[in-house]
Amino acid sequence: MNGATVLFSELLVRARQGRNLSQSDVANQLGIDSTTVSRWESHDALPSGRRFDEVVRLLDIDPDEAIAAREAQKRLRRGGRDRVAFDQGVDDLAATRHAELLQVLGRIEVQLLGFSARLTEVERALRQEARIAEAERVAE
Repeated sequence: MNGATVLFSELLVRARQGRNLSQSDVANQLGIDSTTVSRWESHDALPSGRRFDEVVRLLDIDPDEAIAAREAQKRLRRGGRDRVAFDQGVDDLAATRHAELLQVLGRIEVQLLGFSARLTEVERALRQEARIAEAERVAE
């Protein structure tokens, strides 16, 4: 290998095309459906076990290079799942925090409504006192 990370799907395409074979040709020689080969080449799946060995032999791929490429693709797929899991965790945390904030805001709103009601009562009482004081002043 040249030091660059090569995915198995890329290695498979390169080897198949280098032998002027179609996906159907490879599938027929392996006794599988051509959609399976397509999935291998599009990063959707990897051949495992015996099927991996058959592909490597059929396309005359260096086994060490094939194994390294398969492992690189597995790491990439795991990383993608880890990222999805991380994003889901962030979304879940955001939803939880959002719900908690809504609860806090609800409690604050209740308190503000209570304060507002008390202020209204105080305002009424002050107006009443002002009317009484005005009436007493006028009566003097």
